[in-house]
Amino acid sequence: MARWSLRKEVAYPTRSAKILLRHGLLLFVATWCLIGCAESREVYKDRGDGWFEKGKYEEAIADYSKAIAVDPKDLSDNNWTIYRLRRCLARMV
Repeated sequence: MARWSLRKEVAYPTRSAKILLRHGLLLFVATWCLIGCAESREVYKDRGDGWFEKGKYEEAIADYSKAIAVDPKDLSDNNWTIYRLRRCLARMV
């Protein structure tokens, strides 16, 4: 006669599954950070443009500087920001 067990079998992940899960989470977090950085750069640039149009150049300079600080090596995206930053400095003089 067979004995029935009330104990449930629990499947534990293998070592390779743990490694894949860890790398998958790392990839997800890295992608999320990159997307977040790109959005914050645009937010800073747009907010700086708003300050510039209102004539509040000190606030515009602060936001333009933050936009450039997100990725200072990306000159293709920072050219417009640098141009506006220089215009703010010229108008403050």
